[in-house]
Amino acid sequence: MNVEAQLRDPSSLLRWMQNLIRLRKQFQVFGRGSLEFAEGSNRKVLAYLRRWGEDTVLCVANLSRHVQPTSLDLSALAGSTPVEMLGYTEFPAIGREPWFLSLGGYGFAWFELRGAPPARPG
Repeated sequence: MNVEAQLRDPSSLLRWMQNLIRLRKQFQVFGRGSLEFAEGSNRKVLAYLRRWGEDTVLCVANLSRHVQPTSLDLSALAGSTPVEMLGYTEFPAIGREPWFLSLGGYGFAWFELRGAPPARPG
């Protein structure tokens, strides 16, 4: 498939990469924010928070080729609402109990946490 065909296809790899680059530019938290690892129940799933100013983003990556479930301790962010950043899908609000998520093999997700407390000056 050539570039012209990929530009016409909204689900092509080229369009997907363009969307990732656009999101990274739109959210300065990716380049400037702090990095905090989130405690999870599955060592095959890497989860961390990026914070900068009013922005908080949760990044989760499945390091396995198989589907993996995990529960994350995000109780410090209770009350915030995760919104998946590629499809703008709202997920269930974070509470005091562990937050459950599963990802496909080598899958990842970026969540904008709306209503999260701002980053503490460091």
